[in-house]
Amino acid sequence: MKPTRWLVAVLLMAVLLAGARPVAAQSPVSIDGTIGDGEYSGSASFADGRFRLHWRIEGDTLYLAMDAETTGWVSVGIEPEGRMQGADMLFGWVNEDGSTGTADCYATDDWGEHPPDEELGGTDDILAAAGTEANGRTVIELARPLVTGDLYDREVPAEGALRIIWAYGARDGYTGRHTAAGAATIDLGTGAAASTSAPRIWPWHAAATGTGFLCILVGAAIARYAKRQRWWLKTHRALAGAGGTIALLGVAIGWAMVARAGAGHWRGFHAYLGYLLALLLVVTPALGLVQTKLASAKRKAVRAVHRWLGRASLLLMAAQILLGVLMVLGHGGA
Repeated sequence: MKPTRWLVAVLLMAVLLAGARPVAAQSPVSIDGTIGDGEYSGSASFADGRFRLHWRIEGDTLYLAMDAETTGWVSVGIEPEGRMQGADMLFGWVNEDGSTGTADCYATDDWGEHPPDEELGGTDDILAAAGTEANGRTVIELARPLVTGDLYDREVPAEGALRIIWAYGARDGYTGRHTAAGAATIDLGTGAAASTSAPRIWPWHAAATGTGFLCILVGAAIARYAKRQRWWLKTHRALAGAGGTIALLGVAIGWAMVARAGAGHWRGFHAYLGYLLALLLVVTPALGLVQTKLASAKRKAVRAVHRWLGRASLLLMAAQILLGVLMVLGHGGA
């Protein structure tokens, strides 16, 4: 080769070497409660950094690290069917003595029930875990198989999209009310993440049910204590009719809320009472209108049924409102 060609080749090689960037070696995962540089292949930050999730897949094992602004529990749920129902829940926390606590749970409904897999007949499939607590934040690292074979666990793909829910709370353990929560989709291969959220509609459900209850209650009070007034019947009908309509709207909003969550409409005591209430809200005013057109003997019997159904409707609405408040408090108002 001519000297000129040698010179060109050497210069070209020098340029290529100068422009090449060294590839950072990925550190091995160490389950020690600290998140090292290069330890995880993907990460995502939620709630302005108050909750951070890191992940990595090695062979048939999923490694997760949760870092949250709390001195209580942290959690991630894998592939929920709806809002929370069906999620494979992994909890971690640091006890007062510095030891790490974990729980492998399964969400049995959309409102916070998540017993451990072992209580449901499954297995605890957390292979290893460690946690640290410092400067008001808790870090939990854990490992679990991608496929556990447990009925109450979700299979995790080696790559592609994975739907998750996340949360953290102020107390140790896995049963406390959450401080913050959210939902997202992460890409196990690219490390990309996107939060998924929808407007909360339960306040509208609560407002409609509560307003309907107050209207019916005032209407019933007028029928009971203001019968000497000429206006009592029209006012009673107006308030009861308006209250029933608004309460039925509340039932419809509740139905839409459950449908959006992807859960069954016949799940839980609250749902059963809601549909019974909807039936009473239709039947009770109908009897009130019918009894005015009946002969005196029949009118008395129908009127008695109308009154008792009205009282039953009020008691049922009060119970529903109380159950709803307890459900919201149990789920942190999310």
